[in-house]
Amino acid sequence: MIAGCSQRGDVRVIGSKLLPRPVRMSKGSSLLVKIAGKTKPGKYAIALLCEDEHNQPDSVDVKTVRIYTVLGAFQQPDQPGLPSEFKPDVTVSGGPPAAHLKPGHEGH
Repeated sequence: MIAGCSQRGDVRVIGSKLLPRPVRMSKGSSLLVKIAGKTKPGKYAIALLCEDEHNQPDSVDVKTVRIYTVLGAFQQPDQPGLPSEFKPDVTVSGGPPAAHLKPGHEGH
């Protein structure tokens, strides 16, 4: 995805349930999200938040994407490749956020 803010010095923050945590992009505008096998099919919202130099929200935009199920028993066409001119500034592996431990419980 390519994210842009109207104000030149704004920092782009991209958040979604597809991402383990929000991604802050101070330089560059293109983000490649690699979808993991654990991602459930369905609709996901991707939010772009533009923050000014004081980390205050300047503008917000939300887009919806749909993740489909790959059916293993059927012949499926290959997924389309990215355009050759798309060079991601940041690459993130998509997936559920890391599990949070409850206070007083130890993780094993």
